[in-house]
Amino acid sequence: MNRFLQPHHHYRLTVLLAFLWAGLMMPLTATQAIDITVEPRATVGVMIYQYEENYSEAERGNIEWKDTSPFFGVGSTISIATNFCERLFIDAYGQFTDAGSDGKFSQAKSERGEQYQKDESVDFGRRDWVGTMGCVIPQRIFLDGSVTLTAGYKGGKSEINGTHRQYRPKTVTPSPEDSTILKTDGFFGGVSLSWPIRSTWQFQINLANAWLQSEFNSAYHSIINPPTTGDTGGFTGGIRIQNTLTRHVTWSISADWFRYKMDANPPEMEINGQKGRETLTGVKEQIIPLRASLIWRF
Repeated sequence: MNRFLQPHHHYRLTVLLAFLWAGLMMPLTATQAIDITVEPRATVGVMIYQYEENYSEAERGNIEWKDTSPFFGVGSTISIATNFCERLFIDAYGQFTDAGSDGKFSQAKSERGEQYQKDESVDFGRRDWVGTMGCVIPQRIFLDGSVTLTAGYKGGKSEINGTHRQYRPKTVTPSPEDSTILKTDGFFGGVSLSWPIRSTWQFQINLANAWLQSEFNSAYHSIINPPTTGDTGGFTGGIRIQNTLTRHVTWSISADWFRYKMDANPPEMEINGQKGRETLTGVKEQIIPLRASLIWRF
Protein backbone atom coordinates (compact mmCIF):
# COMPACT_ATOMS: atom_id res chain seq x y z
CA MET A 1 0.00 0.00 0.00
CA ASN A 2 1.18 3.50 -0.71
CA ARG A 3 2.90 4.88 2.41
CA PHE A 4 0.81 8.05 2.26
CA LEU A 5 -2.35 5.96 2.61
CA GLN A 6 -1.26 4.18 5.78
CA PRO A 7 -3.14 5.17 8.98
CA HIS A 8 -0.12 6.78 10.69
CA HIS A 9 0.29 9.14 7.72
CA HIS A 10 -3.27 10.50 7.86
CA TYR A 11 -1.98 13.59 9.67
CA ARG A 12 -0.49 14.64 6.31
CA LEU A 13 -3.99 14.77 4.88
CA THR A 14 -5.12 17.00 7.75
CA VAL A 15 -2.23 19.40 7.13
CA LEU A 16 -2.92 19.39 3.37
CA LEU A 17 -6.61 20.21 3.88
CA ALA A 18 -5.67 23.00 6.31
CA PHE A 19 -3.37 24.61 3.73
CA LEU A 20 -5.98 24.24 0.99
CA TRP A 21 -8.61 25.83 3.21
CA ALA A 22 -6.30 28.72 4.06
CA GLY A 23 -5.46 29.25 0.37
CA LEU A 24 -9.09 29.25 -0.68
CA MET A 25 -9.84 31.93 1.90
CA MET A 26 -7.43 34.37 0.26
CA PRO A 27 -10.02 35.79 -2.19
CA LEU A 28 -11.97 37.16 0.76
CA THR A 29 -11.33 40.89 1.03
CA ALA A 30 -10.42 42.57 4.26
CA THR A 31 -13.63 44.60 4.23
CA GLN A 32 -15.93 41.67 3.44
CA ALA A 33 -18.01 40.36 6.31
CA ILE A 34 -17.14 36.73 6.95
CA ASP A 35 -20.22 34.48 6.95
CA ILE A 36 -19.26 31.22 8.69
CA THR A 37 -21.73 28.44 9.56
CA VAL A 38 -21.07 25.41 11.77
CA GLU A 39 -23.44 22.43 11.48
CA PRO A 40 -22.84 19.43 13.77
CA ARG A 41 -25.08 16.41 13.19
CA ALA A 42 -26.03 13.06 14.68
CA THR A 43 -27.06 10.15 12.47
CA VAL A 44 -28.76 6.81 13.05
CA GLY A 45 -29.82 4.18 10.54
CA VAL A 46 -29.59 0.64 9.25
CA MET A 47 -26.97 -0.73 6.87
CA ILE A 48 -27.54 -3.51 4.36
CA TYR A 49 -24.08 -5.07 4.08
CA GLN A 50 -22.83 -7.72 1.63
CA TYR A 51 -19.31 -9.14 1.65
CA GLU A 52 -17.74 -11.55 -0.85
CA GLU A 53 -14.32 -13.17 -1.30
CA ASN A 54 -13.51 -14.63 -4.73
CA TYR A 55 -11.04 -17.51 -5.24
CA SER A 56 -9.57 -19.04 -8.37
CA GLU A 57 -9.83 -22.61 -7.04
CA ALA A 58 -13.26 -23.96 -7.88
CA GLU A 59 -13.22 -26.48 -5.02
CA ARG A 60 -12.69 -23.74 -2.47
CA GLY A 61 -15.57 -21.65 -3.76
CA ASN A 62 -16.43 -18.07 -2.90
CA ILE A 63 -17.19 -16.82 0.59
CA GLU A 64 -20.28 -14.64 1.00
CA TRP A 65 -21.82 -13.00 4.07
CA LYS A 66 -24.62 -10.46 4.43
CA ASP A 67 -26.81 -8.87 7.06
CA THR A 68 -28.78 -5.74 7.94
CA SER A 69 -27.51 -4.01 11.08
CA PRO A 70 -28.02 -0.66 12.89
CA PHE A 71 -25.34 2.00 13.01
CA PHE A 72 -24.59 5.35 14.61
CA GLY A 73 -22.65 8.27 13.15
CA VAL A 74 -21.53 11.79 14.04
CA GLY A 75 -20.21 14.57 11.84
CA SER A 76 -19.86 18.30 11.37
CA THR A 77 -19.71 20.81 8.50
CA ILE A 78 -18.01 24.20 8.49
CA SER A 79 -18.96 26.48 5.56
CA ILE A 80 -18.18 30.00 4.48
CA ALA A 81 -19.36 32.35 1.71
CA THR A 82 -16.64 33.31 -0.80
CA ASN A 83 -16.29 35.28 -4.00
CA PHE A 84 -16.27 32.18 -6.22
CA CYS A 85 -18.41 29.70 -4.21
CA GLU A 86 -21.86 30.32 -2.85
CA ARG A 87 -20.68 28.17 0.07
CA LEU A 88 -17.23 26.64 0.48
CA PHE A 89 -17.22 23.87 3.08
CA ILE A 90 -15.26 21.13 4.78
CA ASP A 91 -17.01 18.16 6.39
CA ALA A 92 -15.91 15.31 8.65
CA TYR A 93 -18.03 12.22 9.39
CA GLY A 94 -17.53 8.91 11.21
CA GLN A 95 -19.84 5.87 11.35
CA PHE A 96 -19.78 2.72 13.47
CA THR A 97 -21.58 -0.65 13.62
CA ASP A 98 -20.70 -4.00 15.19
CA ALA A 99 -24.07 -5.76 15.14
CA GLY A 100 -23.77 -7.79 11.91
CA SER A 101 -24.00 -11.58 11.84
CA ASP A 102 -24.66 -14.39 9.37
CA GLY A 103 -24.41 -18.16 9.12
CA LYS A 104 -25.02 -21.16 6.94
CA PHE A 105 -25.44 -24.91 7.22
CA SER A 106 -24.09 -27.00 4.36
CA GLN A 107 -23.05 -30.47 3.20
CA ALA A 108 -19.37 -31.31 2.62
CA LYS A 109 -17.25 -34.28 1.62
CA SER A 110 -14.03 -35.42 3.28
CA GLU A 111 -10.89 -36.54 1.44
CA ARG A 112 -12.07 -40.15 1.94
CA GLY A 113 -15.41 -39.36 0.33
CA GLU A 114 -17.43 -39.27 3.57
CA GLN A 115 -20.38 -36.90 3.71
CA TYR A 116 -20.67 -34.61 6.71
CA GLN A 117 -22.36 -31.35 7.70
CA LYS A 118 -20.76 -27.96 8.35
CA ASP A 119 -22.16 -25.18 10.51
CA GLU A 120 -20.54 -21.78 9.84
CA SER A 121 -21.34 -18.52 11.61
CA VAL A 122 -19.75 -15.07 11.65
CA ASP A 123 -20.05 -11.77 13.48
CA PHE A 124 -18.88 -8.61 11.76
CA GLY A 125 -18.51 -4.91 12.31
CA ARG A 126 -17.53 -1.92 10.22
CA ARG A 127 -16.14 1.56 10.77
CA ASP A 128 -16.19 4.32 8.16
CA TRP A 129 -14.79 7.83 8.14
CA VAL A 130 -14.64 10.53 5.48
CA GLY A 131 -13.24 14.04 5.10
CA THR A 132 -14.77 16.19 2.34
CA MET A 133 -14.15 19.62 0.83
CA GLY A 134 -16.81 21.11 -1.45
CA CYS A 135 -17.92 24.16 -3.37
CA VAL A 136 -21.54 25.12 -4.08
CA ILE A 137 -21.53 26.70 -7.55
CA PRO A 138 -23.39 30.04 -7.59
CA GLN A 139 -25.00 29.48 -11.02
CA ARG A 140 -28.41 27.82 -11.05
CA ILE A 141 -29.42 25.02 -13.43
CA PHE A 142 -32.70 23.48 -14.57
CA LEU A 143 -35.63 24.15 -12.17
CA ASP A 144 -33.44 26.47 -10.08
CA GLY A 145 -31.21 23.59 -8.95
CA SER A 146 -27.66 24.00 -7.69
CA VAL A 147 -24.44 22.04 -8.32
CA THR A 148 -21.89 21.12 -5.64
CA LEU A 149 -18.42 19.81 -6.50
CA THR A 150 -16.72 17.65 -3.85
CA ALA A 151 -13.38 15.96 -3.26
CA GLY A 152 -11.90 14.26 -0.24
CA TYR A 153 -10.39 11.26 1.47
CA LYS A 154 -12.25 8.29 2.94
CA GLY A 155 -11.49 5.07 4.75
CA GLY A 156 -13.25 1.96 6.01
CA LYS A 157 -12.44 -1.11 8.08
CA SER A 158 -14.46 -4.35 8.10
CA GLU A 159 -13.78 -7.03 10.75
CA ILE A 160 -15.26 -10.51 10.36
CA ASN A 161 -14.86 -13.25 12.99
CA GLY A 162 -16.24 -16.73 12.37
CA THR A 163 -16.48 -20.21 13.83
CA HIS A 164 -16.92 -23.54 12.05
CA ARG A 165 -18.26 -26.84 13.36
CA GLN A 166 -18.23 -30.21 11.61
CA TYR A 167 -20.94 -32.76 12.36
CA ARG A 168 -19.71 -36.26 11.60
CA PRO A 169 -21.27 -39.53 12.75
CA LYS A 170 -21.12 -39.60 16.58
CA THR A 171 -18.78 -36.57 16.75
CA VAL A 172 -18.94 -32.80 16.67
CA THR A 173 -15.63 -31.19 15.75
CA PRO A 174 -15.18 -27.48 16.51
CA SER A 175 -12.61 -25.58 14.46
CA PRO A 176 -10.48 -22.64 15.64
CA GLU A 177 -11.97 -19.21 15.10
CA ASP A 178 -11.25 -17.51 11.78
CA SER A 179 -10.77 -13.76 11.45
CA THR A 180 -10.61 -11.35 8.53
CA ILE A 181 -9.78 -7.64 8.47
CA LEU A 182 -10.24 -5.55 5.32
CA LYS A 183 -8.96 -1.96 5.35
CA THR A 184 -9.66 0.44 2.49
CA ASP A 185 -8.77 4.10 2.05
CA GLY A 186 -8.06 6.67 -0.64
CA PHE A 187 -9.25 9.75 -2.50
CA PHE A 188 -12.60 10.44 -4.15
CA GLY A 189 -14.32 13.09 -6.23
CA GLY A 190 -18.00 13.71 -6.80
CA VAL A 191 -20.87 15.98 -7.70
CA SER A 192 -24.23 16.73 -6.06
CA LEU A 193 -27.36 18.18 -7.66
CA SER A 194 -29.92 19.89 -5.40
CA TRP A 195 -33.39 21.30 -6.03
CA PRO A 196 -35.64 23.26 -3.65
CA ILE A 197 -39.07 21.80 -2.95
CA ARG A 198 -41.44 24.46 -1.61
CA SER A 199 -39.82 26.84 0.89
CA THR A 200 -38.29 24.50 3.49
CA TRP A 201 -37.63 21.24 1.61
CA GLN A 202 -34.73 20.19 -0.60
CA PHE A 203 -34.07 17.13 -2.79
CA GLN A 204 -30.49 16.06 -3.57
CA ILE A 205 -28.76 13.50 -5.81
CA ASN A 206 -25.16 12.51 -5.00
CA LEU A 207 -22.65 10.75 -7.27
CA ALA A 208 -18.97 10.01 -6.55
CA ASN A 209 -16.11 7.81 -7.66
CA ALA A 210 -13.17 6.70 -5.52
CA TRP A 211 -9.62 5.51 -6.20
CA LEU A 212 -8.67 3.40 -3.21
CA GLN A 213 -6.11 0.94 -1.86
CA SER A 214 -7.08 -2.10 0.23
CA GLU A 215 -5.25 -4.41 2.61
CA PHE A 216 -6.71 -7.85 3.33
CA ASN A 217 -5.57 -9.81 6.40
CA SER A 218 -6.93 -13.22 7.33
CA ALA A 219 -6.30 -16.02 9.81
CA TYR A 220 -7.90 -19.27 8.58
CA HIS A 221 -7.99 -22.02 11.22
CA SER A 222 -5.44 -19.99 13.22
CA ILE A 223 -2.99 -19.90 10.28
CA ILE A 224 -2.11 -16.24 9.66
CA ASN A 225 -1.71 -15.54 5.95
CA PRO A 226 0.51 -12.72 4.65
CA PRO A 227 -1.39 -9.45 3.98
CA THR A 228 -2.83 -9.11 0.49
CA THR A 229 -3.05 -5.65 -1.08
CA GLY A 230 -4.70 -4.37 -4.21
CA ASP A 231 -6.26 -1.45 -6.04
CA THR A 232 -9.91 -0.90 -5.24
CA GLY A 233 -12.51 0.86 -7.32
CA GLY A 234 -15.37 2.52 -5.51
CA PHE A 235 -18.63 4.05 -6.69
CA THR A 236 -21.27 5.88 -4.66
CA GLY A 237 -24.77 6.97 -5.57
CA GLY A 238 -27.51 8.29 -3.35
CA ILE A 239 -30.47 10.56 -2.71
CA ARG A 240 -31.35 12.80 0.22
CA ILE A 241 -34.42 14.76 1.31
CA GLN A 242 -33.90 17.61 3.77
CA ASN A 243 -36.36 19.75 5.70
CA THR A 244 -35.66 22.93 7.67
CA LEU A 245 -37.64 22.93 10.92
CA THR A 246 -36.34 26.17 12.42
CA ARG A 247 -33.53 28.61 11.75
CA HIS A 248 -31.16 26.40 13.71
CA VAL A 249 -32.55 22.85 13.27
CA THR A 250 -32.77 20.71 10.14
CA TRP A 251 -33.44 17.02 9.61
CA SER A 252 -32.81 14.75 6.65
CA ILE A 253 -33.30 11.19 5.42
CA SER A 254 -31.07 9.57 2.82
CA ALA A 255 -30.38 6.31 0.99
CA ASP A 256 -26.96 5.57 -0.51
CA TRP A 257 -25.31 2.75 -2.43
CA PHE A 258 -21.59 1.99 -2.08
CA ARG A 259 -19.81 -0.57 -4.25
CA TYR A 260 -16.16 -1.50 -3.64
CA LYS A 261 -14.16 -4.05 -5.62
CA MET A 262 -10.61 -4.98 -4.67
CA ASP A 263 -8.37 -6.64 -7.28
CA ALA A 264 -6.17 -8.83 -5.11
CA ASN A 265 -2.43 -9.13 -5.61
CA PRO A 266 -1.58 -12.05 -3.30
CA PRO A 267 1.99 -12.30 -1.96
CA GLU A 268 4.11 -15.35 -2.74
CA MET A 269 4.41 -17.80 0.15
CA GLU A 270 5.87 -21.23 0.82
CA ILE A 271 3.71 -24.20 1.82
CA ASN A 272 5.29 -27.61 2.41
CA GLY A 273 8.41 -26.52 0.55
CA GLN A 274 6.41 -25.38 -2.50
CA LYS A 275 6.29 -21.73 -3.48
CA GLY A 276 3.02 -20.37 -4.74
CA ARG A 277 0.42 -17.65 -4.36
CA GLU A 278 -2.81 -17.49 -2.42
CA THR A 279 -5.79 -18.16 -4.69
CA LEU A 280 -7.69 -15.04 -3.58
CA THR A 281 -8.51 -13.01 -6.69
CA GLY A 282 -10.71 -10.26 -5.27
CA VAL A 283 -12.93 -8.94 -2.50
CA LYS A 284 -16.24 -7.13 -3.00
CA GLU A 285 -18.32 -5.07 -0.60
CA GLN A 286 -21.77 -3.63 -1.19
CA ILE A 287 -23.16 -1.24 1.43
CA ILE A 288 -26.60 0.36 1.41
CA PRO A 289 -27.05 2.70 4.41
CA LEU A 290 -30.45 4.19 5.15
CA ARG A 291 -29.88 7.26 7.33
CA ALA A 292 -31.83 9.77 9.41
CA SER A 293 -29.90 12.82 10.59
CA LEU A 294 -30.59 15.73 12.91
CA ILE A 295 -28.54 18.85 12.12
CA TRP A 296 -27.93 21.89 14.29
CA ARG A 297 -26.87 25.18 12.68
CA PHE A 298 -24.82 27.88 14.43
